[in-house]
Amino acid sequence: MMKLPLSSLWLLLLALPLPAASGLLATSAEPAFSAPPAEPMRADDSGLREAILRAFARHPRIAEAAAQIQVSRARLDEAKSGWYPQIALQGSAGHADSTRSDGAGGVTLSQLLYDFGKTRGRVDEQERLTEANRFALYDTLTRVAQETLLAWLDAKRQQTLAQASREQLSGLEDIARLATLRAEAGLNSDSDKLQAQTRIDGMRASEAQYQALEQAALARLSVLTGDANPQLGPLPPLFAREPLKRIDYESTSAVRSAREKQRASDERVRQAQADRWPTLKAEAGRTRYINNGDGWWDDSVQLRVNAPLYQGGAINARVQAAEGEREAARAEVEQAQRLIDQSAANANAALTGAKARLRAGERQYQSAVRTREVYRNEYQLGKRSLNDLLSSEQDLFQAQITREEARFDAAVASVNYAAAADTLLDWFDIDRSAQSGDTLPSL
Repeated sequence: MMKLPLSSLWLLLLALPLPAASGLLATSAEPAFSAPPAEPMRADDSGLREAILRAFARHPRIAEAAAQIQVSRARLDEAKSGWYPQIALQGSAGHADSTRSDGAGGVTLSQLLYDFGKTRGRVDEQERLTEANRFALYDTLTRVAQETLLAWLDAKRQQTLAQASREQLSGLEDIARLATLRAEAGLNSDSDKLQAQTRIDGMRASEAQYQALEQAALARLSVLTGDANPQLGPLPPLFAREPLKRIDYESTSAVRSAREKQRASDERVRQAQADRWPTLKAEAGRTRYINNGDGWWDDSVQLRVNAPLYQGGAINARVQAAEGEREAARAEVEQAQRLIDQSAANANAALTGAKARLRAGERQYQSAVRTREVYRNEYQLGKRSLNDLLSSEQDLFQAQITREEARFDAAVASVNYAAAADTLLDWFDIDRSAQSGDTLPSL
């Protein structure tokens, strides 16, 4: 084996680039989770707004919620029809002794005069249920947006970790070249080359694993958005927003939906109680009777009163059932508030922990960078072994992974908290109140 002059060898070693130091430091340029963004969310930030709107157009739960609004509106129109005149045609064939006829046909007109609030209660109930379904649609929009953002963050996380693996692989390859040059110069044994190659093969396996996870996450995102080839931009600063100090429960869609259902149950109780009172109607009819080829008209104008006297306890049973539904609706409101409390508390705890890990990970990363540079210089001077240099590279990689994991954990916690507080769509200027109940935000 040819021996290089010692002076030429040191010049060659000093000319080698540092192992991926610039690439590793470049990843820290993404926004840290420290403060709210200075500017409001823009529609083109990482394409997230468009991805969410695409998910709105595709998700079956949103279509189901919008269809439920149509159902409740149709039932509202049905309830209002009780206030309008009712026109009916009637006819019969066969002998009737009461009218001495063989057949009859005519038209009847009826108009509700007063029913002690029965129709008013049905209308109010359906109006409340329509509002409840509208807020349920808004809550579904938030859940779908949350699902889409979490899928995007998962894909971006795996992409970032795969990039860190590639940078670490580049650093290990530089160390392998350095070990090869030292072995050829007789400064260390060939086992150093084998040891470096083993680390390289292990890092290639890690890179392949992260790439597979990235492809799986991209596939989930594609299913949600319908985009066959989603492009992931940089992590935008909106994920660094601080959580609210206090959640206004009554402004959240989940609580408002439950509250409207409670009010609808109040109307059902009043309807059931009104069934004890009579219903007054005005009826007018004109009937043509036929007997053996002769016919005559019978005109009538009547005031009808329908008052229940005894129905075997049916009315009392309906009242009790409606009161039970009202208690269940009240419990649903409390349950909605509890779920918000629990989700927000869990997200806030996760956010606090992730921010602490992010600060610690950043310090660990900077320390690992300095250690790696010192170990590299000492290895060139023969004061450190190759194993020390490889260990410093591994420490640097682990510090970067820890830092990036904490960054994305903080972003996930921020999304979960905003979803619990029902402010997630406000990040992207999606104005739900400006939309009608069954109209989705347009792309």
